[in-house]
Amino acid sequence: MMKQIGFKIDEIFDLLGDLKWHTVDEISREISLSKPKIRTVLKLMADLGHIEYGQEKARIIRKTLEWLRATERDLFTVQSFDSASATRRLARWSRRQGESSSLS
Repeated sequence: MMKQIGFKIDEIFDLLGDLKWHTVDEISREISLSKPKIRTVLKLMADLGHIEYGQEKARIIRKTLEWLRATERDLFTVQSFDSASATRRLARWSRRQGESSSLS
């Protein structure tokens, strides 16, 4: 189940990659995941600081998108793309961002 959610998170990042607002209904339809699960995942992504989420809409934060694009380039040049690995790297990066901002 966790591996499936990891893939779904990557799909959500892909969908939000246009920097536009997307509704929970649209994301649920595109990702093929129930609305309650989408809401849970979006809340987690927002709590980690990767997206803005509210009023049943979400969009990616530009800084996160830039990081994902840079990471994808690095992953494709070094190894074949592993979705779960990218998700773990993003979580580690997010924790470091939180630590550095709390030190300021």
